[in-house]
Amino acid sequence: MGYLCRNLPSLGWKPVVVCEQLPANHFEFLEHTAEVHAVSISDHDISRRPVISRVADSLFHHADRLIEQEAERIMPEHDFKAVLCSTYRLFPLRAAQAVARRHRLPLVADLRDILEEYAPADAVTRSLPTVFGMDRLIRRMVVSQYVRQRNRLIAQAACVTTISQWHVELLRQVNSHTKLIYNGFDETRFFPDYHRQDHFTITYTGRIVSLQLRDPSLLLQALSQLVRTGQLPPGDVQVRWFVDDASRQLLRDVLQPYPELQPMMLLADMQPATDVPRLLNESDIVLVLANRTQPDGPHGIMTTKLFETLATGRPTLCVRSDEAEIERLIQDTQAGLAARTAEQVSDFIKTSYAAWRNQSDSAAPTDVRLLKPYSRASQAAQFARILDSITQPTAQD
Repeated sequence: MGYLCRNLPSLGWKPVVVCEQLPANHFEFLEHTAEVHAVSISDHDISRRPVISRVADSLFHHADRLIEQEAERIMPEHDFKAVLCSTYRLFPLRAAQAVARRHRLPLVADLRDILEEYAPADAVTRSLPTVFGMDRLIRRMVVSQYVRQRNRLIAQAACVTTISQWHVELLRQVNSHTKLIYNGFDETRFFPDYHRQDHFTITYTGRIVSLQLRDPSLLLQALSQLVRTGQLPPGDVQVRWFVDDASRQLLRDVLQPYPELQPMMLLADMQPATDVPRLLNESDIVLVLANRTQPDGPHGIMTTKLFETLATGRPTLCVRSDEAEIERLIQDTQAGLAARTAEQVSDFIKTSYAAWRNQSDSAAPTDVRLLKPYSRASQAAQFARILDSITQPTAQD
């Protein structure tokens, strides 16, 4: 949403942002392009509060009310034409819908993530009370409540935007005015700029929420086979994982059966977003972790990391293939491999390693025409067309 706000003014729209105050100044880069009103709601952070307080928040929606109050405070200062709300779960969709309804403004609900895309165990990650071993039932009830409330709110929106065709088909059952706007990359930061390293470098940046969502096992199986057969000297290879603490522990667990791989593994801290383009461009292979689409999840998860990798033109290795939209995108852009077997991973690594040994670049030249629809500028244009279509053709604010 920050990149959207930065691009909208050139398309005739002036964004005014009302958001939660975060510990760091995440909106500093919008200083000269958007008016930002950050609301302190840290006292209402669900993850830090006892169960009874969580229930109270669910009943009275205090965090949404704080956002709504701030939006109402600034309403007289502007001639608003529309309300755009991007949400991870529900917050602050209820506030946005209330403001839009009260002032008779069209609402665009942008859903980057929805609960239905996850495997059941990953849909609600916060701790829930366990009563007589009924945690699974409670979890299903929580998910059902979230989905029911969200659907009631987005059904009234003038337009819903989301990130994959799977998401579109699901949400269109609730609101027929649902449109696809992919996640994407900032073209001013992500572009080809390869720098060969002393090691054959494989890089992953991001979190690993669970193995049900992101499964690196095919990579580990392939690397193990290549090392044990002498086709890949461990001293030549570095696999870099820039992850958070929880992901690092998960990786330590899955690496235990592969002691031969330990010398080549670097388990490092998450890096600032400003460093990610450099890390990708230092890589001979960039990892995108996924898993096969299944009836009980995951579904349609098109991570931003995928598009940022495509923009750098580095060889992309997706393990395991989702056998759906990620696989088709990688094939269509000729960016690399969405692997279904360890043998495919092994062949891909051998080809890239041979290029590195020959001091050449195994990446094919990037066809910018294929990537243009996934740039932040192109996505802002999509949003602007939606805003134009749902409002009167007058001066926008």
